[in-house]
Amino acid sequence: MARTKCTEPMSLLDFQKRFATDEACTQHLFKVQWPDGFVCPKCEHTKYYWIKGRSLYQCAQCRHQTSVTAGTDMHRSHLPLRKWFWAIFLCVTDKRGRSALALSRDLQITYRAAWLLLHKLRESMNERDFLYVLSGVVELDDAYFGSGRAEKPTRKRRTGRGTTKAKVVIGLSMHNGNPAFLKMKVLPVLNAEELCGFALDNIDPGATVVTDAFQGYQGLEDIVRWHEAKVYAQQPPEFLKWIHTVIANAKAYIMGTYHGLSPKHLQAYLDEFCFRFNRRFKPEELFSRTLAACVDGSWITYAELTA
Repeated sequence: MARTKCTEPMSLLDFQKRFATDEACTQHLFKVQWPDGFVCPKCEHTKYYWIKGRSLYQCAQCRHQTSVTAGTDMHRSHLPLRKWFWAIFLCVTDKRGRSALALSRDLQITYRAAWLLLHKLRESMNERDFLYVLSGVVELDDAYFGSGRAEKPTRKRRTGRGTTKAKVVIGLSMHNGNPAFLKMKVLPVLNAEELCGFALDNIDPGATVVTDAFQGYQGLEDIVRWHEAKVYAQQPPEFLKWIHTVIANAKAYIMGTYHGLSPKHLQAYLDEFCFRFNRRFKPEELFSRTLAACVDGSWITYAELTA
């Protein structure tokens, strides 16, 4: 379903003026939820009654009651819509992201509420980007995040592909020699089965995939149209330049904003980084695109996130 977008450039003052009240936020969310007018989620009837005292919409046919936040990230949230809107705006318009601690101070909410809100946003970002596949020429590489502690205090810490750090595979589609779309996934182990599984889920079969000569990439030639594997040490500095730049930026983002992360939630933060990167050329649409993702996304609870 097409979503209403506010694609005009929106400064902080513009945002503050447009969404100054919860009522203004509700009206805008109604347009995003039902861009062609109200549709009952139960019987699809289009006429409704507004129950002001409970802030609900009642279907004129089946009498089913629903709210503007039902089925969205805001479902059953105790936070005012205005704070939700501000959280989305602050999170996506800053390329460094927003930590839960900073957001709790900005919006005067508890740390737990800010943490949960941000993770809900990241879950919706992941679901939105999952719909896309990498196509054309795709650079594929792996990277390592975290401290990578040795198994025993006396054992020397390993580096490279033998490290104990979190293992991440990165796929970057290229268009006319420039980065187009990015995907990153944390892997339990770095082997051919996991790497080929990532390719099956995220890369178009007609793509050309460029990698180094790591043996874990063997088997990609059976998944995509063409696989170019080259010995990294024998290539010029430009080889896989863009994907290495993206990896460096992702690490700087995590260390700069969050000062490191536990492996448990690393994927969520990488999803946020990819979502913002993939929409970097249309910053004026970031708020509306993220809000639409929140409306379409799955509802996730604190218990599920901390399980």
